[in-house]
Amino acid sequence: MLADLEDIAAPSQLDRPARGVRRRAPLATQPANSIELGLAPPPGSQSVYVKTYGCSHNASDSEYMCGLLAAHGYTLLPAARRGEADVWLINSCTVK
Repeated sequence: MLADLEDIAAPSQLDRPARGVRRRAPLATQPANSIELGLAPPPGSQSVYVKTYGCSHNASDSEYMCGLLAAHGYTLLPAARRGEADVWLINSCTVK
């Protein structure tokens, strides 16, 4: 019986990487921001307009979501500035 798994292979076999594994060289220059990479802006940097339809429970849910969004750095916009929002969040009800 083997005492350890390492006893299966000789020590010289444990020191080298597995076949087919290549290490990638680091990038010479890092892009300044996510826009240069063609990615979306980082979470929390966008503006949000929230519109609520339905009962008082929906209104309460929207208030809760707005609190979470604000806590994570999102800018909440009023209805007068909704055209400037990066995203519209519409909260509605399907009960009735």
